[in-house]
Amino acid sequence: MNRVVSIYPPVGFTQQGRRDNNEDYIVPPVGRATHHDRFFVVCDGVGGAQRGEVASLIAGESLQRFAKQRPNAPVDSSFVREALLYIEAAFDRAIADEPEANLAGMSTTMTMLSLHDRGVTIAHVGDSRVYHVRDNQVLHQTDDHSLVNELVRTKQITLEEAANHPRRNVITRAIQGSANPTTATVYVTQDVAPDDYFFLCTDGVLECIDTTQLTDLLADTVHSDQDKVKSILACCADGSRDNYSGYLIRVADVAPLTTPLIPDDEAPMVAPVVAPTVQPMAEPVAVPMTMAVEPEPVDVAAPAPVATSWPVQSDIHELVDHASEPVVEYAAANGETNGPENATTDDSGGSFQLLAEGDSEADERWRQAENRNWFRRLFS
Repeated sequence: MNRVVSIYPPVGFTQQGRRDNNEDYIVPPVGRATHHDRFFVVCDGVGGAQRGEVASLIAGESLQRFAKQRPNAPVDSSFVREALLYIEAAFDRAIADEPEANLAGMSTTMTMLSLHDRGVTIAHVGDSRVYHVRDNQVLHQTDDHSLVNELVRTKQITLEEAANHPRRNVITRAIQGSANPTTATVYVTQDVAPDDYFFLCTDGVLECIDTTQLTDLLADTVHSDQDKVKSILACCADGSRDNYSGYLIRVADVAPLTTPLIPDDEAPMVAPVVAPTVQPMAEPVAVPMTMAVEPEPVDVAAPAPVATSWPVQSDIHELVDHASEPVVEYAAANGETNGPENATTDDSGGSFQLLAEGDSEADERWRQAENRNWFRRLFS
């Protein structure tokens, strides 16, 4: 059993793709991650009028702030549970403080990776995913909180039927605020080795890259991690109908670890379920924000891949699938201080900046920097 001592420079990406707006958010921001980082987040906001781009930013920034305020806390299921309460409180404040922004109902998925002194913690809510890959084999992958996955798990449909199910874009858990509290699935492991990969990604990536393609790509010893991400981006540019974002982290060195996992850790080793390649839907399915009918009880052939240490919410909420430090100095250093002419850049006010049609990549980086400033103004 080991802990991660060092990592290679992580590679993060977030792309608008074929959607009108980028509602994904990653932490650290693109281009800012270094080999010193040990905490990574990827969020995918629920699209449409629910302001998913705001939800994903608040979730990502709040989770990072929560972790920084507790640098010595064990990152276990209790940590994640408290972090979700912290994020939900941030949602509540944003909804209350920005009534004209119509933020009520906003939602997001969340994936988190923490490399710490007792091992590695993975947590997720929704259908964004985390993989742990070694030697062309997936040691662990998160189990999507989605309607079709629940139907497969309860034997109501097959994996083949799930691949092209008309409601495969419906998720059963998301972060929404304290009015609709949620829970995360938590996985902690001490089985880490040099050259292990951790890959966090939104479902826009999963439309284009299946498990076999991913493991084959990561097993390549010739190309750099940056080149591997470029290959992923090329596949997504050709095939994804969604935003696509992720983080690729490779372990450089590990050290022996004798400290056992504490009782609040969950550390099962479950073989991943390999689903058939999913064909992207022509259009996202519009599903109202209401309770879905729960599936009739069916004997489950196998336990859920990872159990949480608190009761799992049993109601299935239907949700439309997505269709920190100051950043001013960073933005200025990268030439991102000059955004749209009518945008607010001072610290006295301003609002969330939406991506305009035709914006360049530099404008997108500027917009994300401004939105991080907006978050800090709102929660300072």
